[in-house]
Amino acid sequence: MIGKLCIAATLCAGMATAQSNQVAPPAKPLAFEVVSIRQNIAGGNVEKFGATPDGFRMVNMTLGRVILTAYVPQTGAAFYWEAVGSPDWMGRDRYDIEAKVAQDDLAEWQKPASQEKMLRAMLQSLLAERCKLVVHRALKDSKVYYLEIGKGGPKFGPKFKEAKEDEPDPAGQPKQFPSGGLVVPEGEELHFYRAPLTLLATFLTNRNMGGPEIQDRTGLTGRYDMVVEWGAWTGAADNTADLGPSMFSAVAPLGLKLELAKGQTETLILDHVERPSGN
Repeated sequence: MIGKLCIAATLCAGMATAQSNQVAPPAKPLAFEVVSIRQNIAGGNVEKFGATPDGFRMVNMTLGRVILTAYVPQTGAAFYWEAVGSPDWMGRDRYDIEAKVAQDDLAEWQKPASQEKMLRAMLQSLLAERCKLVVHRALKDSKVYYLEIGKGGPKFGPKFKEAKEDEPDPAGQPKQFPSGGLVVPEGEELHFYRAPLTLLATFLTNRNMGGPEIQDRTGLTGRYDMVVEWGAWTGAADNTADLGPSMFSAVAPLGLKLELAKGQTETLILDHVERPSGN
């Protein structure tokens, strides 16, 4: 009897060991359940882009916008960037995209904290499947400006408030960025609504006219409402010049500063891309 019990125990132990040694299947990549892509030949001025309550919609825009949304810099720099190796048709041909998330993913999709990362992952899957997209990132050492919390430190706090997700958009203004950030020009001011600091870094970089890239190093990861004086900004003429003085004075009222540093800038390289396959 004891011998039988020992054999049974050995068999059970062997089964448990075999089960523990089994490799778990890889997690299924996030992807839209249904995707429709059609070239837009109607033209017109109607343009739409961004997440919907149950998926993603784009109307009358180029696929370049999709790529630059799916792949954002990891250096804390601009929210959008220029991809190297884009064929001419990518900046010319316009498409309509309608995509739906699976029912199992819907609850997580509708959480603001999850949606941005889910959207990027799902757009990457869409581009790989329908456009055979292959990309890689390249880094190079470069002169940059870090956007940081200003003199006095965090205890004095930035001079702008964290946004409330349930606040309505300004009248007549659509969401311009997939993260929910909205930028509205009013005279010589830019009004940012529910904007990450990376979005501010984007506008600083673009206005810097080819000068050093501005990268977010504030450590602030929320969404914010803020007003920036825009009209009088000056920028650098090249990568060896400093930012114009009005650039510094533009961020100072926000409780932020710009610090020159040796950093890295990032480029997205398109190794292969095709026109999207039909539905």
